[in-house]
Amino acid sequence: MGDQSAKPAGEAMPQRLRPVLLTSVTTVLGLMPMVLAVNIDLVNRGVAIGALSTQ
Repeated sequence: MGDQSAKPAGEAMPQRLRPVLLTSVTTVLGLMPMVLAVNIDLVNRGVAIGALSTQ
């Protein structure tokens, strides 16, 4: 029983790994400004360090 389910799982792993990694990487990159206390203002093209919006 275990051998029959191991083969399809092994074949599906590469297809599922990419979306999982992309989601993890984008989540970490999206949280970096908050962790580093950096506010990036895209409208006014500015960067503030220690901004109130990051607290």
